[in-house]
Amino acid sequence: MLRKNDVKVYVQPGDTVVVRLGWSEHTKILQVADKLMPVRILNMEGQGQLLSPASGLELFLPAPLDVMTFCQDERGWYSFDVHEVNVAWVGAVRPDQFHVYVEGRPHGELRSELFEEMRDEALRMRERGTADVEVRFVEQSRCLPKWWTTSTVVPLDIKD
Repeated sequence: MLRKNDVKVYVQPGDTVVVRLGWSEHTKILQVADKLMPVRILNMEGQGQLLSPASGLELFLPAPLDVMTFCQDERGWYSFDVHEVNVAWVGAVRPDQFHVYVEGRPHGELRSELFEEMRDEALRMRERGTADVEVRFVEQSRCLPKWWTTSTVVPLDIKD
């Protein structure tokens, strides 16, 4: 199995990433070895939750990250086989638009094709005391079925 790249992609609790799973006893038993799968990184130290590409629901029980192509060093958990980050079930967001996220989640119906509108809204929310607010551009996942999306954080200091 070839690695995606030679870059360590670090993950944090709450992240959902697409990773090509390795060949462990665990993944072979579950019949997901060498497949691209969404994995939610859990708050339980060193645990991840496989998600169904078809439904977005949890598959099986949480499992140790080290059986799912992740390693750990002094900075935390990482993988060389992460293909996408910030993946989500599409029900919450609409692809090809900018969305306002608060604490890592889409904030209601705040979305637009224009970055400036969402940037201005995010800045107003910060002025009103919302600390963890950001704008993300949401795209359709390239690795999972069309009902999955991936998002990229866009810095708020970009000018018109």
